[in-house]
Amino acid sequence: MKWLKNKFNLSDRGAFDLAVAGLACALQNLTLMLPVGLIYSFVMYMILLCRSGHNILNHSAVFYLSTGFVCAFLILFASWFQYGSTFFSAYRESSVRRLTLAESLRKFPSSYKHMNNADITASIMNDCAVLEKNLSQIIAPLIGSVISSVLTAISLIFIDWRMSLSVSWVLPVSFALAGLAFRVQHRLSYLFIASSYLVLRLGIISAALTGAFLCVNDSLSANIFILFIIAASVMYNPLENSLQNLAALSQFKALKLKEE
Repeated sequence: MKWLKNKFNLSDRGAFDLAVAGLACALQNLTLMLPVGLIYSFVMYMILLCRSGHNILNHSAVFYLSTGFVCAFLILFASWFQYGSTFFSAYRESSVRRLTLAESLRKFPSSYKHMNNADITASIMNDCAVLEKNLSQIIAPLIGSVISSVLTAISLIFIDWRMSLSVSWVLPVSFALAGLAFRVQHRLSYLFIASSYLVLRLGIISAALTGAFLCVNDSLSANIFILFIIAASVMYNPLENSLQNLAALSQFKALKLKEE
């Protein structure tokens, strides 16, 4: 949290709220992986039934229906918790900024009374609105997507380490490029963010090529191959959305600096 406080110039409470919002986003992303496992389990069950020639048992149908409702409830709860955490943290930090700036302006000496208070107020409100948007729609989802993608990649190792490696090798490369975007000027940060986004696209390609090679050599079943392709697309999606928002913000700042 100290890193969050120093990096984004937040208060102690704001850094804590941002960390909680990031964890909430990670929880939401992880719950979106539940339907993938449920669908995979159901397909495997249907394959076994077809091979054995038995009919679908009533208790199995009830199990999958009840599990589907549980997954839907967990996704709904995680989405509600994510929405409340991200926007609550952004609004509270923004309100603290407003009060702090207003208190500072109130203490200005009388020689500054000729300043246009309307312009100052509009500038403060605009900056606080930008802060709210960045925290709730860009920073917190980016933190959550990084956490969820790493945890998902680790869990996939227990299914097949070769496919997991083909899916997860792009993550450190993408993270490194995104990290460089925070260290360079805004004119160059957009290029690093766009490169980070494109690297994630290579993960699906490498997973498809690796899975096809292993299936041809009869060292990987087709159902595991399909599972990894679906899981990879679900795993990359939150991170790609966060990078798109970050790239749009970086491009906007670059254009603003160019105009100035």
